[in-house]
Amino acid sequence: MNDITLAEMIAAIEDETLKAWWEQIGNLPEEFTMCEFFMKSLHACSTAAALKNESQEVGQKILGYPAAINGAVETSKNNHLFDFRTTCSCIPRVADFLDIKSRSYTPSPEDVTDRAGYTRSYIKADGSTGEVTVPASKAVYLAFGRPNARKVSLTTGLKTTKGNKRKLSFTFPSFLTVAEIADILGELIPATKIATTATVGAGEIEPFFSIKGGRTYPIASATVAAASANPDVATTETEQAATATGTKSKKKKPKATP
Repeated sequence: MNDITLAEMIAAIEDETLKAWWEQIGNLPEEFTMCEFFMKSLHACSTAAALKNESQEVGQKILGYPAAINGAVETSKNNHLFDFRTTCSCIPRVADFLDIKSRSYTPSPEDVTDRAGYTRSYIKADGSTGEVTVPASKAVYLAFGRPNARKVSLTTGLKTTKGNKRKLSFTFPSFLTVAEIADILGELIPATKIATTATVGAGEIEPFFSIKGGRTYPIASATVAAASANPDVATTETEQAATATGTKSKKKKPKATP
């Protein structure tokens, strides 16, 4: 089977830091093709993630390495042998694509809420009753867990095998206006990731966002977004901690009992 070479892949890498790392690797193991190398590596990532997830809380599970998908068995036209296609993949986070991983908020212990365990009954196929016990755990309540949260979509320059443009999505609280969402995206996303021409690069997004059930709106420029004080976007760990502390202090405190 025809395949690309390691050198050809390295030449196509846009991230200079990653390219420099690959250039130090040398050659692939003997008799390994690029396809075989990545297929076995991604399969190992999927297996390792599944093993690690056995001890992870629901909100902490690793979802970036889905199990391989095997296609239908077909007869090869070349040698008349049975053949099938195996697809191994990984799911990158939106924060990785937009280069905003350093701006991601890591909840502190005070932001984590205890979630009580419970037992749920269900009817089995044979008509008997079974029970499922869900143990107590921790949960962080974010925008997507709130009623009427607003889902915002961004269109990238990446395309699927069918030619459709891939999309990214954010979830915002329902009380934010369109102008505030435009301001947040303009301040949060680096200007270098937002296309400024009609040709959108594979690592860029279009300068617009869409709201589910609504229209398409322009993302505010970085200059306009930074100059706006409302909303004030916390992009550093210090700012995030200050925002979280200020939010907690505004919560209604229980009345003291006599």
